[in-house]
Amino acid sequence: MWRPSGRRASHFSRRTNFHPVPGDIQRFFEEQILSSRLPHRQSEIQKNPMRRPPFIALLLALITLVAYLPVARDSFSNFDDDVYVTDNRVVQNGLTWAGIKWAFTSWRRASHWHPLTWLSHMTDCELFGLNAGAQHYVSVLFHTANAVLLFLLLLRLTGLRPGTKAGTSSPPPGALWPAAFVAALFAWHPLHVESVA
Repeated sequence: MWRPSGRRASHFSRRTNFHPVPGDIQRFFEEQILSSRLPHRQSEIQKNPMRRPPFIALLLALITLVAYLPVARDSFSNFDDDVYVTDNRVVQNGLTWAGIKWAFTSWRRASHWHPLTWLSHMTDCELFGLNAGAQHYVSVLFHTANAVLLFLLLLRLTGLRPGTKAGTSSPPPGALWPAAFVAALFAWHPLHVESVA
């Protein structure tokens, strides 16, 4: 049988309660076995629906859609809608092979190279014609999707603690509300009205 020697031997021999009580050992193993068989207790995020990320993302999307609902009755502006839509015959023709080629090769029309913007406007004209309200609301849908994606990205970036695997833990409550606040600020800030509408 192994016995401690040297300076530690005197330390162990002086302890009066060195050996655990048999009842404590039995209680410890029962707790370990029972805790492995019973379902785990719900975390605070699972108990409170206001802390659930999907609920907050849905709430963020709904409030954003309602906040920008008035753009559906607006008309085209004279700021840049003439360059992009109302005076642009290529965009007004909708999605055509010639239009797709033009979108990827032209950069002089609006002084920028942005083929996805051109394709988006072509798709809007294909689906809705020159209905300004419908085209503005498509922009609102894109903005809403971006706000929700920003919220999910911020949750992902702030929600994982060191040593945890992705997908195995919920974000800590402290990371949920700052992510929601930043995404809401992005979605509802008055400076975005011009770019969305």
